[in-house]
Amino acid sequence: MNTIVDNIKFLEDEFQLPFLIENPSYYSTLIKPEITEAEFLNEILEKADCGLLLDINNVYVNAVNHNYNAMEFLNSLDLARTVQVHIAGHLEDYQAHLSKRHLKILDTHGEVIKEEVFALFKYLLEKTEIKAVLLERDSNFPEFSNMILELTHVRELMKKSSLIVNN
Repeated sequence: MNTIVDNIKFLEDEFQLPFLIENPSYYSTLIKPEITEAEFLNEILEKADCGLLLDINNVYVNAVNHNYNAMEFLNSLDLARTVQVHIAGHLEDYQAHLSKRHLKILDTHGEVIKEEVFALFKYLLEKTEIKAVLLERDSNFPEFSNMILELTHVRELMKKSSLIVNN
């Protein structure tokens, strides 16, 4: 933990820019953690005095793959430190070719955003002020008009929220 905090502070000093940490998607745990993912993120945010880049799709992916409630996870985060939100799609019922491992969900940034992720995004918008949102799409690009539809849906949800900065 201290190494992560020290590295964040070093980067902020070196570049004279604020630093954000992102919640990753993960697919296995090797040992039983001493603290929860939310406690871990909160402690880094506090000790490093940095912001959160909250990937809402990663929250959903982890919640499904590790059988926990995504809304409870959000409630346990220090959402006041949220600076930017990423929203993306994922692949369901993924079968790895080499390892033959099966995952309920794989974070791909290459699929249409599912309604469950939009619902979690809407829930987040009710909880905290959002300064920026990024729709992530790294592969499997649809027709441009379909991307515009996803962006329009994101904007509509944001407009309905009273906690958006510069609505």
